[in-house]
Amino acid sequence: VGDTMYAGGLFNQVQDWARTTTYARQNFVAFDRETGVVSPLALAFNGRVSGIEATADGTALYIAGAFSQVNGTTRRGLVKYDLVNNRIDPTFLPGNLRTVSDVKLANGAVIAAGNFAGHVAALDPTTGANTGAIAITVAGVVNPGDETRVRHLAISPDGTRLVATGNFATVNGLGRKRAFMLNLGATATLSTWHAPRFDVTCAAGGSRLESAQGVDFSPDGTYFVVVSTGGPTGTNG
Repeated sequence: VGDTMYAGGLFNQVQDWARTTTYARQNFVAFDRETGVVSPLALAFNGRVSGIEATADGTALYIAGAFSQVNGTTRRGLVKYDLVNNRIDPTFLPGNLRTVSDVKLANGAVIAAGNFAGHVAALDPTTGANTGAIAITVAGVVNPGDETRVRHLAISPDGTRLVATGNFATVNGLGRKRAFMLNLGATATLSTWHAPRFDVTCAAGGSRLESAQGVDFSPDGTYFVVVSTGGPTGTNG
């Protein structure tokens, strides 16, 4: 936002670029993109921060993750931070969320993904209420060591398509292992797009069950790329 970079993760300290000063920062940090100077903004999250999205006008951040408190205030999985007034936005109060793995802004809505009921939801950007524009059934797992969850989202530049990756096997009862696409609109629909490549379980077994990782669209929206785990022997799939 402007000259300020915002970063999240799982950490409790950061150092300046010269490694001479250590700052206490709990899973969230802000710094100047030109100088690297660490901002005094210190939001304390009691769990991992996994997604940050700024509003178009740069006045607020939507911050997602595996937390239940921010600066001692109860906010589970998703919080809106007001950069103008330097406070947690008291009006943004989404309900029924658990871990929110990723967050995006599209078509006037906050799109959240995670392990909560529904796994992908379109939320009102002011109140956090579920608009109902995305109502799908994501089920099953490819990694039995974890629960069903959507981990990563990408939305096309024109806001008409959403691609998701994560730990799931079906969407609306149809086979969609590891990745699926939605057609966005007043009510989202499941695209016929399906990648048989992701139906194949990697020979590496347990260490590569969720092979589809991050995802993003090209700037012109003509294609998208899914980052995948790799292996030494290739595949006949």
